[in-house]
Amino acid sequence: MSHPMSNHPILVTGGGGLLGRTLASLSTPDRPIVAVGRSELDVTDAESIARALGRHRPTAVVNAAAMTDVDGCERDPEAAMLANAAGPGLLAEACTRSATRLVHVSTDFVFDGTKREPYTTDDTPKPISVYGRSKLEGELTVLAAQPGALIVRTSWLFGVGGKNFASRIFEYASATNRLKGIVDMRSLPTYAPDLAARILELINLDTSGTFHCCNSGEPATWFDVARAALDDAGRSDVELIPVTVAELGLPAPRPAFSAMRCVRSEALGLAPMRPWRDAIKAFAAEAAIGPRPAPK
Repeated sequence: MSHPMSNHPILVTGGGGLLGRTLASLSTPDRPIVAVGRSELDVTDAESIARALGRHRPTAVVNAAAMTDVDGCERDPEAAMLANAAGPGLLAEACTRSATRLVHVSTDFVFDGTKREPYTTDDTPKPISVYGRSKLEGELTVLAAQPGALIVRTSWLFGVGGKNFASRIFEYASATNRLKGIVDMRSLPTYAPDLAARILELINLDTSGTFHCCNSGEPATWFDVARAALDDAGRSDVELIPVTVAELGLPAPRPAFSAMRCVRSEALGLAPMRPWRDAIKAFAAEAAIGPRPAPK
């Protein structure tokens, strides 16, 4: 006998982004997942949220919508707070009214980076950038409106079609054989398909509270990640030039060390997400056969 709610989807905001697209790709007839972009669900617009929830009647909502441009947030704090804090609060209020559970995606940038071993959910967040502050405020507004919400913090998300340095490494390498890699920031890169699968596991387990979800292994620099990806793709010819954050002169401060450990997942008996080195191998293989970047 089918569950009466079985055809109601998991609804994903930020559907045009890397995580939103990856979650949608895991949709099945038994567990439909619908990812919607801002034109259909704008988290900063209460009416837009109400319409989308009424239309889809989801069993759960995953909020993957965010302003993730760290330097853009530093330049425009109001836009960052609206997208990353006020919007998630509106979404959580609407989900609570319709008895829909919310999964809110957050970031390692809620920490200041002064710790030298991986952060756990017992560590007190102390963000040092507007992006980090706006994301922490988003966690708090979500939990105020829905205390049983699930907060999933992740770090250095990458995957085919993503916009960050790791995601676009092969695109850059096809244009030049000399790239810069940052050597004074360490964290754990997280492969979008691995994060998406873990989020679905946590939804299935009906968990709440804050979880750290990232690939496992030794914390790495962007230099390490780029070198591994290029070598796996057979591009050992690409020269990587070590560079510091200060040398790049970026507007927003970044935590020097923001690796996280998933102790709560371990307590639930979930296997650690695979080592980032294995995830990079999978990414290099996927990127080789994946969609080619559109010509500029």
